[in-house]
Amino acid sequence: MPKVVKQSNEWDYEVSTRRLWDLTEEQVALLEESEQKPVFSGVFGNFREGVGRALGSCTERYEVVNNRDLNGVVDGTLDKHPALKNYEKRVTVIGDGERVYSQYTWKNSEYNFRVGNPKVGDEMGLRLTVKNSFDRSLRLSVALGFLRLVCTNGMTSLSKEFDLTRRHQSGVDISFFSEGIEGALSKIADQRDMFNTMAAKKITEEQGASLLNGMVRKGILASSQRDSIEAIWHDPSYDEDKERSVYNLLNAGTQHITRVIEPKRFEQAQRMTTDMTKALFGASRKKTSFEALLLPVKDAANN
Repeated sequence: MPKVVKQSNEWDYEVSTRRLWDLTEEQVALLEESEQKPVFSGVFGNFREGVGRALGSCTERYEVVNNRDLNGVVDGTLDKHPALKNYEKRVTVIGDGERVYSQYTWKNSEYNFRVGNPKVGDEMGLRLTVKNSFDRSLRLSVALGFLRLVCTNGMTSLSKEFDLTRRHQSGVDISFFSEGIEGALSKIADQRDMFNTMAAKKITEEQGASLLNGMVRKGILASSQRDSIEAIWHDPSYDEDKERSVYNLLNAGTQHITRVIEPKRFEQAQRMTTDMTKALFGASRKKTSFEALLLPVKDAANN
């Protein structure tokens, strides 16, 4: 069984940094009673009230950016942007609060675009994901993404993330968040071209199943996930997916990932969507990448 990581939407908590000792609190108290000083380990921990263990360790130069402060800056910046005011917001907190993902989605904005045929194509809305962590596993950054409006499947981009701090340490400055937004928005045209490249790559029903098997072979998908996605590929839920293209195959994948995996394993869903997008874009762009991912039909039938 896959590991289910604890996740919630309870983001409004405070994290503070304090020294970590090579002794328990009781041992420290005993030393202080006898007027002896405990030895400081030189490492600090980030602690959340109500959670006994440290969310992560750091040095004295590190400075916490609490969710409340970050949300104030992000929300305030978006509310001032002429085209980014009316957003939907969802926050996902991982574990005891070690990592936080704030997703801002616009279903109707000037940044919407269509993939494929301009008249009957698939419309995409804008999504920005702000990432923060207290275990130092994530940079404080914003990532560009999209929402497929016909089915509300999340789509990741392959553009780089944009840092929201000069340095995540003492004196950290998050006031220039608008620079990160503009950097992400500047990559929309490139990502639109990426999706259109996938839509232009026509494949057969059998080739779609074979590509899924190739992603199992590369460790992008598990066999059980492949089976669920293949069922959607053979029997599309939406008219927009009746075309047989690499893009429609990606949509089958994101439909399964968004509805089945993301509700309980958000981070795994994000990784899978990105890895699948990267593999299928490569297969759409280069013949050698397509052939490398495409298993022969007789081999696919035995997988």
